[in-house]
Amino acid sequence: MRATFAPGLAFALALAACGNAEEAGRTEALAPSDRTVAAALEATDRLDRTGALVRTAGLQQALDGIGPYTIFAPLDDAYAALGEAGDALGGDAAQSGALAASLLRGHIVPGLLTDRDIVNAIEVNGGEVEMTTMDDTILTFRDDRDGIVVTTRDGARARLLPGTEVARNGAVHPIDGLLRNAGESGSGAR
Repeated sequence: MRATFAPGLAFALALAACGNAEEAGRTEALAPSDRTVAAALEATDRLDRTGALVRTAGLQQALDGIGPYTIFAPLDDAYAALGEAGDALGGDAAQSGALAASLLRGHIVPGLLTDRDIVNAIEVNGGEVEMTTMDDTILTFRDDRDGIVVTTRDGARARLLPGTEVARNGAVHPIDGLLRNAGESGSGAR
């Protein structure tokens, strides 16, 4: 069975998260920090590149705002997969800002989603759940018993890593890969 969650249906995920931490699997409830999503990215050493791209893309104000937003933030090492395309992210300010925004929109889901919300939604929906990013990319989440894996329809794949921070306006989930390439348009084709 497969369920798809559109941006406005984060409430359904919250309902799925009503069980306790033991029922949710390997996750615990996290208390929100007083930081914003943008500040959480800035404060996490392994997410420096994503934090810098938020500034380059002009998304800092939005991710410091009301939200909520959930960002699946690639570790710094994951950007090596961009190769030469990654060089454009440090080039001309206008071009690099547009490329950074395009890249990041494929990693941001509207709403607040904790680890527990994701695990519970997967369990409730028979093994996988789909979510739609800010650029209409479909992310599919599955539990492969070694952790949660997120994939896109074009074959990008990453694993959710420990270290999620629930901020006052969303959540930051470290991941070990990119969910799309710089400059690539949304892969939300259905």
